[in-house]
Amino acid sequence: VKLFEKNSFGTIMRNVAKHCSDMQFFADDRQIPVWEIEKALCSPIGKEDIDPALQAKLLISIVKGLPYPQTLLNTVVRRCRIDRDNKEKKFYSVSSTRARIIKACLLRKHYIGEEVNMLNENSTDTAYNLGRLFAVLEKAQTDALGNINATIKDKFFSSACVTPGLVFPRLLKLTQAHLGKLSEGGKIYTDKLIQGILANINGGFSGTQNMEEQGMFILGYYQQKQKLYTKNETGEKE
Repeated sequence: VKLFEKNSFGTIMRNVAKHCSDMQFFADDRQIPVWEIEKALCSPIGKEDIDPALQAKLLISIVKGLPYPQTLLNTVVRRCRIDRDNKEKKFYSVSSTRARIIKACLLRKHYIGEEVNMLNENSTDTAYNLGRLFAVLEKAQTDALGNINATIKDKFFSSACVTPGLVFPRLLKLTQAHLGKLSEGGKIYTDKLIQGILANINGGFSGTQNMEEQGMFILGYYQQKQKLYTKNETGEKE
């Protein structure tokens, strides 16, 4: 017996329902089963298994309504940073499941509130805005150069997430060349978006970001990227 919980059935069900809610961005998001959470913590090309101790702690958090274990946040952030996208296999390192796990971890740590359920363009959180900025710079590159072997995400995502102060000045300089290859309307739209995000970053780029800040970076990246590609799919002009 790994877990024995003595409580009313109603309380346990409310805790499970709260877990499902915390793991959603929107009320109509499908629920993520525990096995899928565990799968998101593993490499898509490796054969590693999730730590049994983490499995037990995750289950305890769900049943008791407690904050998720720190190792859950650490593991999912690390996987987002080091895994590489594979479009042919439809695998993306910053997936919806991983972003929702990060959101739930930060929410239960009281690091964020419900306002992060959708893209917050008025946020002044530096890490969150740096993630948004990275998504915009990545989109500018792909719009300018098309399909290339290695994008800035492949080369710089991990280091930008951990030490943005060392990476973003270089990325912004590189983006100027990309902007020059866009249409006039695309250039104006992208530059305006970049400047708007930079205006929300108080005190410049962070030197080093802790695990919670890295989580916020990934959330900002995921939500901004979703917004950018949703606009494309609906046919709106950029």
